[in-house]
Amino acid sequence: MATSYEEYSEYINETYCEFKEEEKMSSKEAIARTFNEYDMSMKKVRQIKR
Repeated sequence: MATSYEEYSEYINETYCEFKEEEKMSSKEAIARTFNEYDMSMKKVRQIKR
């Protein structure tokens, strides 16, 4: 099943908010961690498609 843009957007926003609120990270750190989480998930998707 393909993931829609809206689902990815929701995932990214939720991840960022979790880092900001629950982990008490700065905005800069939360953005960096969110990007890393997203990047890892995209790499897994690419591997599955091969």
